[in-house]
Amino acid sequence: YNSKWKFGVPNGEIIKLTSSGSNSWFTEVPNKSTIENSQVVSPCFDFTGLSKPMIKLKVWSSSESKRDGAVIQYSIDKGNTWKNIGTKGEGINWFNSDNIITNPAGQSGQIEGWSQVPMLKWTDARHNLDSLIDEQNVRFRVAYAKDATNSEKVDGFAFDDVWIGEREQKVLGEYFTNSTIPASIVSNDYLKTYEAK
Repeated sequence: YNSKWKFGVPNGEIIKLTSSGSNSWFTEVPNKSTIENSQVVSPCFDFTGLSKPMIKLKVWSSSESKRDGAVIQYSIDKGNTWKNIGTKGEGINWFNSDNIITNPAGQSGQIEGWSQVPMLKWTDARHNLDSLIDEQNVRFRVAYAKDATNSEKVDGFAFDDVWIGEREQKVLGEYFTNSTIPASIVSNDYLKTYEAK
């Protein structure tokens, strides 16, 4: 069967506009019995000049919860093997499911990704790419999978406004302790070491 990924203005019942501009990537799922297991693959990226790389993008999931879903992965060996970027609960609005039955991108173990019915709007998702520092020829893919046993009509998945670059925000840590309590002294010493990194 052919991939249902399209590039343009989404035309679903839930996902029906771009995040910005005139195009986004979206799946066009015509009915509940549509089967889908496909991907959108990026060109190659070189991370040798970045010290704090990250990815951010807008996502919109209209998938049957824990049955269908999407995942974003990377490859550093010309697409022979792929790894998920992060896990559920990491980053900002990163994967929201760890049990997607349709197994997008053929994952093993916990099947993680975005699977929710429905997100009500475009959602800003962000994650660091620290594992890719100094890597060359990095490719990314967004994979979506859906089976034919859905109990309701879904639009699938869409993404837009992909940005890859250097993190610029500073992290502020604030804490209060009693400097005379032994446990606090240990914690203070640890935090001083941590702040120096």
